[in-house]
Amino acid sequence: MASAEWIEALLRGTHVSKESVIAAVTGSRAAAKHRPGDSALPLEDVNCAVAIDAFEFAMKTERQPQRIIARQFFQQDSKQ
Repeated sequence: MASAEWIEALLRGTHVSKESVIAAVTGSRAAAKHRPGDSALPLEDVNCAVAIDAFEFAMKTERQPQRIIARQFFQQDSKQ
């Protein structure tokens, strides 16, 4: 939920500190389910989720029958 609130704040032009988002994500019940070495819920997923602005792209998802596909989305893609 914290990640969604961060994105919403960015879209609305509202300030939310990265530190508060990171604390909310790492302290969440969902993050607590992740364990080192767990292939279904790897701890590395949490670390990736809180790597705010670490990458030059976002992940755009598309729902397809029986699955969701995620692909890299670069800002210049929206100007084409």
